[in-house]
Amino acid sequence: MKTALIHIGIAFVWMFLNPKRDLPSLMVGLIIGWILLVAFRPLLPDDKYLRRSSAFFKWLWAFFKALVLSQFRVARLILFPGNNPIQPGFFEFPIRDLSDLEILMLSHSISLTPGTTSVEVDPEKQVLLVHALEADRPEDAISEIERTLLKPLLAFTRP
Repeated sequence: MKTALIHIGIAFVWMFLNPKRDLPSLMVGLIIGWILLVAFRPLLPDDKYLRRSSAFFKWLWAFFKALVLSQFRVARLILFPGNNPIQPGFFEFPIRDLSDLEILMLSHSISLTPGTTSVEVDPEKQVLLVHALEADRPEDAISEIERTLLKPLLAFTRP
C-alpha cells in the first residue's frame, strides 16, 4: 500500500510541476513514477503493489493479444469457409477453484474475444458453459483459454 501511495504521489508532483495540469501530464507522471519505483525497488518496502500491477499489465497484454488473434481467426473462418468449415458448439470450462472475481473477469474476457461467448455459470460454480465457433475439439479450446486467458489472470489475482 505504501508503494501505491508513493506512485500516486510521484504522479501528482509531476503533474503539478508541469505548466499544463491535465490528464496527459498525469499519465506521464504515472509512467515516470512506475520507472522510478522499478529502479528503486530494493529501497522500497516489500509489498505486492509492483508485482500485482506488473501482472495486471501482463494480463492486459495477453487479453489484447488473444483479442487480435481471435479476430483474425474469425475473419479467416468467415472469408474462407471452404478451407475451414465452421463447427460451432458448446463446451464446459472448469472453474471450480476460481473466486467470484476471477470467474467474472474470465467470463467477460471469453465473451469479449470474438468467436467465443460465455453462456452460463453453473449454480455450484463448477463449470462455465462456453459457445465457440470452433468447438469440434473442446479440449483444444479449453487448453487455449487456460493458456491465453486464465493463466495470466491468475498471475494477476493471486500474486
